[in-house]
Amino acid sequence: FRNTNGQLILLLYKTDDAFKDESLTEFYQKQIVEIDSKDSVLVSFENLRPGQYAIKIIHDENADGVMNRRFLKPKEGLGVSNFETISLTNRPNFQKAAFEVSEDKALKISLIYL
Repeated sequence: FRNTNGQLILLLYKTDDAFKDESLTEFYQKQIVEIDSKDSVLVSFENLRPGQYAIKIIHDENADGVMNRRFLKPKEGLGVSNFETISLTNRPNFQKAAFEVSEDKALKISLIYL
């Protein structure tokens, strides 16, 4: 994290249509987590059925519950499963971000500040 301001919004998705939703309201599960340190946060999604999922993480620095933007680019940190970089030519979508869950699984997702 670039700072410990605000909160993290973690969104778990099961469908492409929900993943595309910019309002952050069409998710399968959601967690809001306070940031204790600038290093990392450990979060668990419980009782998931086997299937494909994707995760978005937003560093909601002003705790307003939305992804603030500047000139169409995220102003706050954004992390997406299976993405180390995000750009106009490497935009996240459900197919690229999806991962298979059949048993307990650990993922490391880095936040990107554009």
